[in-house]
Formats: sequence, C-alpha cells, structure tokens
Amino acid sequence: ATDVDFGWDGRIYATLFDQFGGGQTILRWQHAPSQEDPRLADLARHAAGRMHERSTEELVALLSFPDQRLRTRAQYALAERGAAASLARLLREEAAAVVPRLHALWGLGQIGAQALAGALPGGLDDLSGAPVELRAKAAKAAGDAGWTVARGTLLRWLADPSLRVRFFAAEALGKLGAARDIEPLFAALEENADADVFLRHAAVWAIHRIAARDGAIDRVLARRDDPSRAVRMGALLALRHAEDPRLETFLHDEDPLLVVEAARAIYDLPLDDAMPALAGLAPSLEPADAADTQVGRALHRRVLGANVRLRSGAGAASLARYAADERQLASLRSLALEALGSYAEPPPRDLTMGFYRPLPAADPALVARTFRLEGRALVDSSLGGRALEIANRVGELPLEDEELVELARDAGRSLSARGSALAALAYREAPGLDRAAIAREAIRDDAPSLRSAGRALLRAADREAGLEEILRAARSAPTAGERQWAWTALADTPSERGDRAIGEALERWAEGDGDAASALELLEAAVARGGAAGERAEALLAPAATGDSASLLAARGWALEGGDPAKGEAVFQTSGDCMRCHGGVGGHGGGVGPPLAGVSRRGAVHVLESILDPQAEIAAGFESIVVTRRDGSTVSGLLVDERDGAIRLDVGEGVVESIDLRDVASRTTPSSGMPPMGLVLPPRDLRDVVAYVMSLE
Repeated sequence: ATDVDFGWDGRIYATLFDQFGGGQTILRWQHAPSQEDPRLADLARHAAGRMHERSTEELVALLSFPDQRLRTRAQYALAERGAAASLARLLREEAAAVVPRLHALWGLGQIGAQALAGALPGGLDDLSGAPVELRAKAAKAAGDAGWTVARGTLLRWLADPSLRVRFFAAEALGKLGAARDIEPLFAALEENADADVFLRHAAVWAIHRIAARDGAIDRVLARRDDPSRAVRMGALLALRHAEDPRLETFLHDEDPLLVVEAARAIYDLPLDDAMPALAGLAPSLEPADAADTQVGRALHRRVLGANVRLRSGAGAASLARYAADERQLASLRSLALEALGSYAEPPPRDLTMGFYRPLPAADPALVARTFRLEGRALVDSSLGGRALEIANRVGELPLEDEELVELARDAGRSLSARGSALAALAYREAPGLDRAAIAREAIRDDAPSLRSAGRALLRAADREAGLEEILRAARSAPTAGERQWAWTALADTPSERGDRAIGEALERWAEGDGDAASALELLEAAVARGGAAGERAEALLAPAATGDSASLLAARGWALEGGDPAKGEAVFQTSGDCMRCHGGVGGHGGGVGPPLAGVSRRGAVHVLESILDPQAEIAAGFESIVVTRRDGSTVSGLLVDERDGAIRLDVGEGVVESIDLRDVASRTTPSSGMPPMGLVLPPRDLRDVVAYVMSLE
C-alpha cells in the first residue's frame, strides 16, 4: 500500500496497486471508537471553510485545535494577514499551552524579523524562562528570519542546559553569525566531546556556512592540530562540507576515526586533488580486523579504491603489493586482485561505494608491466590461482614452462592454482614439453576441476584427441560440473562431430530423456552453434511467461538440477530481491514470506514451482486477502483463520483483527504477495536460486 494518509473524516486512506494487473484499489480504514469523537465533526467543518474569511480571533483560537493540519492553515492565514499583534500576545501568554505559542512564534517568523522584535522587545532573553521547545524553536525562527539582534543570546545558548536549545542556537548562528563566531562554535564542539552527534552536526554546519560566507576557511584549517579530538573532527567535517582537499592532512591524524573520516571525505565526494594522498596510505596500512567494518575495513576499501582511481602504474603496483600481502584480510586482498585484473577497463560501478561512477580506460600495458614486476609474489601467494588466471589474460605469466608443470602437479597447492597452471600451458606453445601427456595425467586426477582443465589442455595440444575427450565427458563424465564444462567447450570447438553431438543430445532432452544437470549448458551450446538446433534451443530457453504451473515447470526443467548454491545465494540476496521477504540469518525467513528452512524436503519441483507461480500453492499463514465491510471500509492482511462466525486477519505488527462474517460484503481470492520472479530471472540465476534453496537445512 502507498500514499497512506489521514482524511478529514478521521479515517486512513491508502492506494493498493496490482503490480502485474495494472489496476489499483483505494483502501479505507477506520477506528470505530475514534469515529465517535465529536471533534471529528468540528475538523470536517473547519476544513471545509475558507481561512481568509474567518476573523483574527477565530484563527487564533484554531491554533489550539488538536489537528496539526488545521492549526498550520490558521497560522499561515494569520501570517498572510500580518496579524503580528495578536500572535505576539499569544506568544507572551505564559499560561497558554506550548503548542499554540509555537504556532504564534512560527507565524511571527513568517512575517519577519521586525515582527519578532516587536513581540520580544528584550530579544530572545524575553523567553529565558519559557519551556525548552519554545526557546529552541525561537532560536530557529531568529535564524530563519535573519534577526541579527538575537546573535548575542544565541552565543550564550550554545551552553544552555538543553541540548535541543544548543542545537538550534548553533544552526541559527550559521545563518546570522560572523567569522568571529567560529571560535565559540568550536568551543561548543569541545564541550560536547562528540557525545551528541546532532549537536556536532549543527555546530559543524554552522562553522561551514560562516566560513563559506566570510572567506574564513583558513580559521577552520588552523584547528587541525587542536588537542581536542572533537574539535579536530569538527574541523575535518567542515572542510568536507567545503570540499577542501587540504583535509588530506587528517590522513595522518593520531586517531583512527579521524583518518577514516578523512578517507571517506576524499573518496566518497570525491576530492580528486587529495586522492593521491589517500592512495599513498596503502604500504603503511595495518591489517584490518574482520569485524571492524566501520573503521579498519572502511579505510582499506577506500585506499584500494583510490589506487584504482589513480589510473596509473603506481596505482596498479599498490594493488598488486596489497593483494600479495598475506597479513591483510583475504577478502580485501581478493578485492585488490580483482581490481588489478580489471584495471585497464574498470567496471562502471565503484568497488567501494557501489555507485555508478565510471572511470576512463587505462593503458593495458600498465597491468602487464605490474605483473611483470609483481607477478611472482602474486602467484606464490594464497591467491596464486586467481593471479595466474589474470596473468594469463594479460599475457604476462611470471612462470617458465617447467614451473607451470611443477605447479600443476603439486598436490600441496590449491586446485585453483593447479588448474590455472594447466590453463596457462594451454595458451603456450611450450615446444620442449609433451603437453598431451601432461593433459592426460590431469584427466586421470581425482579433482573434477583438474580433469576439465586437462581436457582443455589436450584440446590445445591435440585438437582431435581433445575433441574426443570432450565428447566423452559431455556424455558420461562422473560429475555435473564436468558435463556442464564439456557442453560449453563444444560450443567453442567448431566441428561437425560436436554439432552432431549437440543436436542428438538436444533431441533426447526434448523427448524427456536427457541430463537435467547439464541441460542448460547443452541449450546454450546449441544456441551458440546456431542452425535449426539453435533455434529450437532458443525456444526452450525463452518459453512463454504465462500459462499454468505444469506448462511453466515443463518448459524450465533445465532449472531443476545442476545449479551452484553459492551463486544462487548471491542472486537470492541481490538481483532476485528474495531477502526482502525471506530475510533472516541465512535466508531462512524474514517474517513477510514463509521460512525456507526445510523446504528442500518437498523437492526441487516444488521449489521451482514456487518461484515460477507463487499462486499455485500458498503457504499457510501467508494468504493475503482484502475484506470489504458492508459500510465500505476495507481491511487487508494475512488470513489467520475463519471460525466461530468471524474471519481473522493479521494486519501487521502482530495485530490480529477479527471481522464478523455478517459485516463482510466481499473478499478477494487469497493470493501470495510474492511476484513470479522465476519468469524474469536469467536462466542460470533461476537454476542457481533453486540449488540454493534446496541447500537450506
């Protein structure tokens, strides 16, 4: 429901949109006891009238009405009328309630500084004994109206016992103050000692506004060595507001919080003139604590991002050295290595902020040179496998042929590193090596990933023998991953035998006699090879988005097996938007949607159907309906039960509303709030999500 608001009749109105059908329903809720309040009739009557037709006395009286909307209308009418005298009398009436006095104050502020001066001839000091909220809003009104006479009182109120009064006094000084008021504001920051972040914000913003207006930014910078951390933080934040790159001096502050705040200012804005200074912190970074996301890891990510933004050999080299530093967190080292791999053409989305912030391309020679100089350390690190893959891609592998063979055979190294070594041999001629023999040795390994890497090497060393081995793997490899790899490899290995194998396998799949775990790769291979088989595969991959559950399931049988749970979890948490309703730890339930723990016991078919057609079978307790009463009001919620002559709905926040069946005029058919996400997810994402949900215990 959107556009929720109160009507003048005391009811709540909302618009409920049908996100698939395109229609909309106006919902109306009411609280029966409240409808009996006689003030509702007064509200409707006053709202229907014209404010400018009422007398000043009537408008002043309405400043005490319970409904804020009506009070505000009366206030604006009095301000437009210039009724300063009447508003001043109400403001000075100490026996009056705070709310009407506030509206009187606001009305005077709308009229202007002269009206405030007339109401308070002694300045803001006339309100020294007034309630806190009145003094706080008087400070704000003075600043908004430009009442400069109030400046002296505002300076004193920076030390008021009420933090709220201090907050609005600081804000007002930002609008009224002069350069000399920067020092009292810094004093307020020192006294506050970062205890109240709202007060800090008000003082910092005031300092920034005064400095920008009076050209006093050097007074702010002069506080960079102040003994008080709160003062230094205030200066840093004011410099950030001014987008002054000289705040880079705080990158060397003794307090880690100020260092990361300076890094945030430089990187997040960004301040390109200060970016080299931030990037230069890379060699001196102490290892971040995995749990310290707001200081340590936040700083590291921005330093890495700054080196990406440098678009230089120095930036690429810093990323390489960080990635090879085993002291640093593995996740951050991996981030640095991936940033190095894409350095020449970085993705448009910023690696730290997630914003769309594209960078210009860099010379690929920068990355090649970096691997030439730093590649050995990267390959020898725990990220060696991925480093080898990137080195292969940029054409600067820092290992000789014999070293690659040794690495490929080393059972003590990671499978990623060994597989990357085999992949590197596939790219090289290696005249002194029998690459076919090395490939066959890998094909006999116990690890599926090495067997696939061996087949790729054999294809490079002996095309016919490699094709034969790939065909054999596509038909009968022991693991789904190998069969998936083989069909993908056939798409990249043009041959009549391969095309014939793809066509025959596609025929078997269409007849219901195929390998579901590798069916998606088979279909993709057929599309890649084209022809009649490709057209048929395209139809199977892009079936109609409508139909009954049985037809939808039959058309997407390739999603039942073979998915990657880890990738499915990533889709679940991001593009699939499943966490919105099935959140919670591990995605086992967030309250809006049913818990997913144990749903795998019902089988992959049930999981896939739930993603494709959520309306086919709605979990108990999650059937959403809208009930319309005979008086026209509506109630929407989740169906709890229907018994003893009443229907009960969970309307949210743990509230269950019971509706007598005799009062029900109509109800909608129970529906699921979940959209049919399976109809819009890319094929691999759909298959991976099914695998992920099936992996949940």
